[in-house]
Amino acid sequence: MNKKQSLHLFEQLSQTMDVQHLYQMRLILSKEINNKLSSQFNKSINGDFDCKELSSPKKAFATILSESWDYLFSEHDNTVRDKCVYIHHVPEQLRSNNINYKYPNNIIFEIPRPFYIGKGDKKRVNNFNSRSRFHQKRLNKLLKQGYKKEELVLILKDGLTDREARELESKLILFFGCNTGDKYKCLYSGSGILMNLTYEPFPEKYKKFTQLK
Repeated sequence: MNKKQSLHLFEQLSQTMDVQHLYQMRLILSKEINNKLSSQFNKSINGDFDCKELSSPKKAFATILSESWDYLFSEHDNTVRDKCVYIHHVPEQLRSNNINYKYPNNIIFEIPRPFYIGKGDKKRVNNFNSRSRFHQKRLNKLLKQGYKKEELVLILKDGLTDREARELESKLILFFGCNTGDKYKCLYSGSGILMNLTYEPFPEKYKKFTQLK
């Protein structure tokens, strides 16, 4: 019995049933409809997308890294392999809140809690200038505390094309989330932890899970 048929039956019976029975039937119908809607939502969003894939940070991390987002960056070069994806982080946080994942090409990621995700060539990695004001302030503070530049930088993967680097950067930014006022929350902890100013392109289906209510 679909929703339309259920409501039609309810209308017919309402002419002969007392108020108490009508109320009980209404509760039953409401529960049935809500269960069906919930089941449909959990089963599929945008085709074969299963919500259970995002039920924990590690599952969400594995899911987005295993997907192909190549089509989002098709206009960028995919021949020259001189790019890398890196993070800025506090060294002491290397062993806490880290996530391990075996990438499809057998590269193992061990990611500590970052405060910035970036891409570029090797010169960009070690260039602490031309950063946003708050990002620059955080870096300068850590340098004054005695940290060396190389201690604050961790290259996650190099030898990438520009297209591959943009795709991986986008996935990591979506996962860890920005804390600079964007309207999205993240898949990692519910609120963004990165100093990146904005998100890179990501699939429309993830907006259902990252938009703030």
